[in-house]
Amino acid sequence: MDVRPDFVRWWQSLPPDWREARLDARREWIKACPRPNAAFEQRCIEAVAAHSRTEKWRLGYRTTPAKWIRGGRWDDYVEPAPAARQEWTCPHDPPCHARAWCVEGVRDERDRQRAERGGA
Repeated sequence: MDVRPDFVRWWQSLPPDWREARLDARREWIKACPRPNAAFEQRCIEAVAAHSRTEKWRLGYRTTPAKWIRGGRWDDYVEPAPAARQEWTCPHDPPCHARAWCVEGVRDERDRQRAERGGA
């Protein structure tokens, strides 16, 4: 049974697929934070949330919770998540099948208009 409620709250904040080697993690938690500290707990919860949104994390490049604590990973710089891609819609009628084709079509259309005007 865990006697440190701060550790229990942090552990419960972890993604379920990352909860492994609980006793090792608890040992490292107590070494890193000998007495309950709400600021440390909150910092660790926020850091895990930030790390879990990274591409590396989604691809499985992560360590065990114990190694995460031992390494002081709550202080690591975390790359911001990439911005969501804007949905693309083709301006042509009928619409192009792919964006690359549309760009080429626009370029071809621009060249045709220049040729009609007598420009280079």
